[in-house]
Amino acid sequence: MDELRRLSQDERLRFRRRGKVLLLLGFGLFVSGPLLFGLVAMGAFQSGRPGLGFLGPALAFPVSVAGIVCIMAGAIYMRMGYLKAGSEIVATETSGAVQHATSAWARGLGTGLKESGFSLGGGATQVVKVKCRACGYLESEDARFCSRCAKPM
Repeated sequence: MDELRRLSQDERLRFRRRGKVLLLLGFGLFVSGPLLFGLVAMGAFQSGRPGLGFLGPALAFPVSVAGIVCIMAGAIYMRMGYLKAGSEIVATETSGAVQHATSAWARGLGTGLKESGFSLGGGATQVVKVKCRACGYLESEDARFCSRCAKPM
């Protein structure tokens, strides 16, 4: 398995700075989209010239979407910047503990359900099979005829 590359302190600091810049830029773009729409629409309404009024919605949506993309990228950069060297855990290292915890939870849930009288219908039931004298097929005990050869049991 490949060794995970750990980020140095300087690299983490650069990631945090880039993340902060992207978050601020994204927030600014996200907020300026509706403001741009309102200002263009209000200006067109007050001037009485509706010629530029179509620019409001045409610019507001892409500007807001670009803001959301910058916010997501900034959050990812910030997350990478705050990762510590000890926080890189490979999934196989924790799988045993997770399996143990989930099986203990399931056992506790099963015990609680049995005590409350509730059943999920998955309980073990004993099935008795009877061998057909004609063909040797194992059939359930309440069968009157063999399902393979159709002779009476």
